[in-house]
Amino acid sequence: MLTAKQALWALLFGSPFSPFSAAQNVVETHRNCGSMAHLAEQIADNPEMKAQRDRIEAQTFDHAQRNAPEGGTSTSASARSVITIPVVVHVLYNSARDNISDAQILSQIDALNRDFRKNNAESTRIPTAFQGIAADANIEFCLAKRQPNGLPTNGIERQASPNAYWPANDNMKRAQNGGLSPWDATKYLNIWVCALSGGALGYATFPGSPLSTDGVVIDYRYFGTYNTRPPFNLGRTATHEVGHWLNLYHIWGDAVCGDDRCTDTPVHQGANYGCPTYPSIKTNCTGSNVEMTMNFMDYTNDACMYLFSNGQKARMLSLFAVGGARRGIVESNTCGTIITPPAVCAAPTNFFYSNISAQSATVNWTASMDNATFTIEYRRAADSVWTSAVNLSTNYLVINDLQPLTFYQVRLRTRCKNALESVNPFVLTFQTLQKIIIPPPPPTADCEDAYEPNNTLSTARPIESNIKTTGQIADIRDRDWFSIKMPIGATIKINMSGLPADYDMRLFDNRLRLLQSSENQGTADENFTYKTTSGQDYLLLYIYGYNGAFDAKKCYFLQISASEKSVLLSSAADKVLENSINFRENNEKSEKKGAYTEGSFIWPNPTNGWLNIELPTSNKATILIINSMGQVYFTNQNLDNTQRYFIDLTAAAKGIYLVKIEQDGRVWTKLIVKN
Repeated sequence: MLTAKQALWALLFGSPFSPFSAAQNVVETHRNCGSMAHLAEQIADNPEMKAQRDRIEAQTFDHAQRNAPEGGTSTSASARSVITIPVVVHVLYNSARDNISDAQILSQIDALNRDFRKNNAESTRIPTAFQGIAADANIEFCLAKRQPNGLPTNGIERQASPNAYWPANDNMKRAQNGGLSPWDATKYLNIWVCALSGGALGYATFPGSPLSTDGVVIDYRYFGTYNTRPPFNLGRTATHEVGHWLNLYHIWGDAVCGDDRCTDTPVHQGANYGCPTYPSIKTNCTGSNVEMTMNFMDYTNDACMYLFSNGQKARMLSLFAVGGARRGIVESNTCGTIITPPAVCAAPTNFFYSNISAQSATVNWTASMDNATFTIEYRRAADSVWTSAVNLSTNYLVINDLQPLTFYQVRLRTRCKNALESVNPFVLTFQTLQKIIIPPPPPTADCEDAYEPNNTLSTARPIESNIKTTGQIADIRDRDWFSIKMPIGATIKINMSGLPADYDMRLFDNRLRLLQSSENQGTADENFTYKTTSGQDYLLLYIYGYNGAFDAKKCYFLQISASEKSVLLSSAADKVLENSINFRENNEKSEKKGAYTEGSFIWPNPTNGWLNIELPTSNKATILIINSMGQVYFTNQNLDNTQRYFIDLTAAAKGIYLVKIEQDGRVWTKLIVKN
């Protein structure tokens, strides 16, 4: 089951673990950056971060005032000297496709250096009106030559992963979630390269973010200038996201005619896409402005963005001044000469895992010619101590005594015939499966359920109207689906009686929207009446045991009465819709008895205007809706005796909003999208 945070991110960016995932192989044609949504969620999760961001902005403003009082171009020593930022690139790959080459990584470092030093070929195209504003940011980048422990490195770290795609929720930065933990974020720029789901080309953290997740994430398809996909094939996705990491906002301020906090960039009506023709003039803002569409912080194609302004340069350099949020980068000294390690024996190849179960896994490899023995070491991803197996001369090992639903890391050390050992062991990460306890066969039932199996939407069964039929919830995993096709305007009454345990039922339309539900406690009858409307080709009836209730011996009785002659038909409904309902049921199955655990109903999402919120109870509640800049758009303080709210967002700007609900000492948050 998805966690609450996985569900929030799945709604925005998709997830390989949920039915909300976007199509993973779509080539993006418009730039999409996830940094502002990420910042909004961080501030919502940690209110202290808002105060930290305010302190950084105050230091940025003070530094700019002291060092560039007139023309906006700093003349301080820190502005004239070049800042070199050491970079470590963490590559998470599922196949050879996303295990990008060293050459592709180096091409991205070269692109960053050209863009931040104003050495890109497109700088000759800067319009006359902006030539005096375009800046050499005096910032360069290098792949780190030293690890945090002082050992040599090439600045590239690789790890195979069972995840074909990663949602933009920072899991790729956590070893316990199968990712790679960051190096000291006060001394390195950490960049994660992986396959992102949901449509974002990348996202970054702003200064003031937690060091445990600080850095930049880029989709491998848009990283560098080698083997990348147009129109984002010139490395400008990383330039844009590193700009956020260096405290730059989008040039339109993420609002209509918004403020990017740089006085020398023109006010933008909104984001620009593709390759706008210069001059691009918008008149909806105060005055008539020629927009700086070629700025790296707009949303244009890579070939059509090629400058930072002096004001943006001043904001970035303030981070490296004394007291600046990224001052530690200047003092890191991790870009020295690389030390070439001595030659070692050839490591084995094709290291992979297979046969994963709840308590065991098999690791496999292919030995190289000079390999003599092998040592397997494994640990839980959250632990620091490795467990070693005895030296082996075979090409596989079965690891036992593992814990269910747990991430593990396993590595292979090699000793060759010349007594040398491999010094860079392979590391794999995998997750064990959930332990399934199969119940014993049920005793002979005293009723006959002719509708099994009907546990899924695709196996929903027809039943005759006005005839009493039987059904059975035979074990903890059993549930029953029926479908009904009704003439428009027909009224049906559904009654479920003779319950041997606490069973409930729900009625959905053909788009799987909840129409009616009956959730009485105990074995009391469940019933409701519903009148069909236009657009409802068929209805779906869903019956389940509350909290896993079942009875392997007894049936329940189902009676459907219709005001007109009706036929109940099956429907091969989409499996994705079934998963959506399972997800909602799992998150809300405790609602009825006061043990509401995961949140409230909030729909539709995305919304074009009205937002519906249904709370667990009618007790006092506080509802806040916050935009991506951290500003409160809507508040409804301390109302009681109301369980359902209808909130008008028709006048709200398009974008991402955070809904925060507090009730009965519990807090729920959910990200929504206003179209």
